[in-house]
Amino acid sequence: MGSNISNFDFLKHHDELLLRLAQTAEWCFIPDPNTTLLKMRQLGEELAKNIAARVGVACGQGINQVDLLRSLDYSLKLEQRIKDAFHTIRKLGNAANHDITSNSHRDALQSLQIGHALSIWYHQLYAGDAAKGFKPTPFVKPKDPSDDVRILEEKMLELERQQQRTSERLAVAESLKRLEQEKMQAELKRAEQMQAESKIWEQIATEQEAKLNEYKAQMAATNLELYTAFQAKDHQAQQQEIKRVEKLPFYLDEAETRIIIDKQLNEAGWKADTTNLKFSKGARPVCSG
Repeated sequence: MGSNISNFDFLKHHDELLLRLAQTAEWCFIPDPNTTLLKMRQLGEELAKNIAARVGVACGQGINQVDLLRSLDYSLKLEQRIKDAFHTIRKLGNAANHDITSNSHRDALQSLQIGHALSIWYHQLYAGDAAKGFKPTPFVKPKDPSDDVRILEEKMLELERQQQRTSERLAVAESLKRLEQEKMQAELKRAEQMQAESKIWEQIATEQEAKLNEYKAQMAATNLELYTAFQAKDHQAQQQEIKRVEKLPFYLDEAETRIIIDKQLNEAGWKADTTNLKFSKGARPVCSG
């Protein structure tokens, strides 16, 4: 499964479920990016539930993530970027499907990046002594097996645009044919890499899922204890804890900020993909509505 080093190792100071969800998402990135998306969505849900319990917001099994985040918003005045980050990994997870495309790995990688930023913020809030002197390190990206496919897709799109405005259509058509062959080879190489990783992943997936269910039950019990403990505090102590959570800064680097902005632009009807659509290459924002 690649390197044994995890971007989320600092979560070992918290509930085992959080660490295992994050590590599972990393481990299956190459062979099964859709599972990465689903596990990161689950990580966001568990982080939100745990935070809710700590500030006296009910977070039982029947509540979905949208409603829970809305309930949290009533009690916590978190900065908008934190709320955007939670919603980004939720929506990326909701959009996961069973077809592997060049975008599947891209979306999974983006979800890992945003989930990593949220996890750091959570760790700084609740790790106690382990958070003292903690220096977050930048997210180390795994190698995206769809990179070559995506680059070729981008070149083909550009040639198709050229074909519409050039008199040398025959030459462009030949170039497109060559790129199509290269893309097929890149897809084959990706499939082989994913298959090789799948053999390793399948050996531990069933056991891993059973462990996750076990840890989920344990964390639910912990959340209930935290909720009860918060309710037992006097009003002043409750407000102090809420203010502490609200005051902690949330950091996103430029790439992570761009991920969230692109998702919001796409939802508004604009084609925004900073990773692939470069302004320097002639791309301009286009409304799809």
